[in-house]
Amino acid sequence: MAKIAGTFKVTKAAAPFESCVACFKGDTRTAVMLEGEAEFHIAALHHLSGIPLEQADGTVLVAAEHELGCDPGMVPAGRFQLGFRLCTDCAAKTGATIVDLKAAEKGEPVFVYQQLLEGPYSSG
Repeated sequence: MAKIAGTFKVTKAAAPFESCVACFKGDTRTAVMLEGEAEFHIAALHHLSGIPLEQADGTVLVAAEHELGCDPGMVPAGRFQLGFRLCTDCAAKTGATIVDLKAAEKGEPVFVYQQLLEGPYSSG
């Protein structure tokens, strides 16, 4: 082993496969579904999952890259849809409405949190 001087970036958490974004419990089959602009996704994920705002920001950026094909650190312009795995225990803590991923994967209608189109909390 060697000691190396330098600046290293270390991930905050290494999550198990298909894990909850809040507690990292693996094999989570429920999710919170969001539709809106990037800022909405970040704020909603923070509020609905209870994770810190910085973590929500990073989670949305990674999802945009891996799920939507965006360049690293970039998000789509305008509104887009993403789902984030959230277990029933974590959803109960925040009161979030979650959906069964089997229903979403089958194309069945599911509950989606949506950014307002107009009004004091919209971007338009």
